[in-house]
Amino acid sequence: FMTEVLDVQRDGINALWKKPSDSLQLSLQHLMPELNEFPEKKTKGVFKRVSVMVLANKLKKQAISTVLYQDRIRNRWIDSNLYLNPVAFFQNKLNKLSQTHYDDYQLYRKQVQLHIDKRVDMMFWETWNEVSVDKEKFLFYDKVL
Repeated sequence: FMTEVLDVQRDGINALWKKPSDSLQLSLQHLMPELNEFPEKKTKGVFKRVSVMVLANKLKKQAISTVLYQDRIRNRWIDSNLYLNPVAFFQNKLNKLSQTHYDDYQLYRKQVQLHIDKRVDMMFWETWNEVSVDKEKFLFYDKVL
């Protein structure tokens, strides 16, 4: 199941690095329509690195959604057959009580992904706006991120 995620990390991100700058800009504009409001295009150096990071995050989320869909199908089947195995039934109940159940991990994964999205978005826009980092800004990043 996880091969989709590994393929994205290996092949998808390498393909992004090989894309010409104009193609990256178009991909970003599809992902972030608010970029159309800015007449200038920034596609060189640090901005290319951040652009690849934003697009790679999108690719990884798509790959993970495929894995999660397959997991949900498998887990529905397992849940529907728990009554056949009393040990698995009680283990599942214990996992829910101790918050180590699959659903609890999914909630944690969503929280982590929201944090990653927030960080990527902040890095993108601050790179776009050419914000310089001083000690105060660094401490803010350290606290927030």
